Amino acid sequence: MTESTRKHGRHRAGRPWYVRMVSSPAKWWKRAGLVVAVLVLALVVDGLLILGRVQHVAVRLVPPASGTTFVIVGSDSRADIPAGTAQDSFGGTVEVPGERADVVLVVHTTADGRSTTLSVPRDLILRSATGGPIRLALTLDSGPQALTDALCRSLGIGIDHLAIIDFAGFAAVVDAVGGVTVDIPYPLRDKWSGLQLDTAGRQTLSGVQALALVRSRHGEQLIDGTWVADSEAAGAGERTRWAGVVFDALQQSARNARTNPLRLQQLAWTGAGVLTTDDGTGVWDLASLAGSTGSPVDLPSAPLKGAQLGQVITDATMATLEAAGISGGCTPPA
Repeated sequence: MTESTRKHGRHRAGRPWYVRMVSSPAKWWKRAGLVVAVLVLALVVDGLLILGRVQHVAVRLVPPASGTTFVIVGSDSRADIPAGTAQDSFGGTVEVPGERADVVLVVHTTADGRSTTLSVPRDLILRSATGGPIRLALTLDSGPQALTDALCRSLGIGIDHLAIIDFAGFAAVVDAVGGVTVDIPYPLRDKWSGLQLDTAGRQTLSGVQALALVRSRHGEQLIDGTWVADSEAAGAGERTRWAGVVFDALQQSARNARTNPLRLQQLAWTGAGVLTTDDGTGVWDLASLAGSTGSPVDLPSAPLKGAQLGQVITDATMATLEAAGISGGCTPPA
């Protein structure tokens, strides 16, 4: 080997990596393609595993005239109570059998991409299949079909996707995203839901704390050194409002998780394992919820006259639905 050849060989071996990469594009793209293929395969396998964790329920949904509508239901089933909660504030399946819709959120995205989240009062009086009145919360005890049909029949809400989550599942999802951050105007407590927030201001709640907040109906606020209790009507309104606030905070935490692959994977894995959806809803449909925007809006209603518990539909109720792009009527499946 000549001196020139030896020098040339040493020069090639010592070239910077970026020079070698540019001079060997075919090899570089083959290697990059292999890496991408492995990553895609890993994502597909992970996605299939996650998809397999989601439970499904048979329900016939009537889609809206336009746009996409997701209904999210928080079930109060006592079959699975999260660890760390005050058990006596929940009761068990013997004391509280069946399940009710504790929280109902309607997320509608119009054809042009505008999203609105409506927090529907659980005590809103709807029409049942027999034509009689029934509170929204109680429809779930007859199954998801009864709930979606009542929303369609009474409010004209067509539905593309349905997701149901119970107490333990909700707390687990909140913890998976690292908690939810909300503003608490005054120290707040509710012995019936197990809520105890001793300080006011912006704070991050754990899953158990967030659950107690959205379930709070008999809250007391510490104002000027005195605990002031909410009235029955005010408590019902606060429950609806906090459901929207916490969901909004949960969406924000989920969006933040996108920059943390490990947390994002944990969220997807946890969420898939605690959700029940209709047969037509997949993981990508659920993931699209994190991209919906807009602060939650409490669906207006009026208190039912007399001593009976309930909220009635008003002109403002229907106007709010129309403003969100939910209009055109809906007829439940036969």
